[in-house]
Amino acid sequence: MNKHCLIVSQYRYSYHTFIVKIPEDIEVLKKCLLKAIEELEKYKRKSDETRGINYGDLEALLYRNREIFCRYNINDAGDIYIINYDSINKLKDEAIYYEKREVERDKRYITKKEIEDIEQHHHYDTVYQIIKKYFEIA
Repeated sequence: MNKHCLIVSQYRYSYHTFIVKIPEDIEVLKKCLLKAIEELEKYKRKSDETRGINYGDLEALLYRNREIFCRYNINDAGDIYIINYDSINKLKDEAIYYEKREVERDKRYITKKEIEDIEQHHHYDTVYQIIKKYFEIA
């Protein structure tokens, strides 16, 4: 099993990336993923949204006991990507890719409303604290 993975939280044009240590126990990993995804999705959603949590591609791992794949996509109020590689350098390269995407998107005109939405639903410090609550950030 890989020792690290990359968690990418995306909301509109904003991306936050975190390389985290993966717990060795698969059941602990599942529990951490469930709780982190749930908290991130609730944070990114508008306060009046009451629909269920979407675990996307993670459902295969969480509920069908499949082996760990290279990448999981969770599409909800913004996306969450969980990327696994056996090389921490490859994870670093992926993180740089998403940072470049944000810079490219940042060059277009961004409305005041978009900036406010990102501040309210995707502030770096809040996303960082959520990830840190469930994973050790490398």
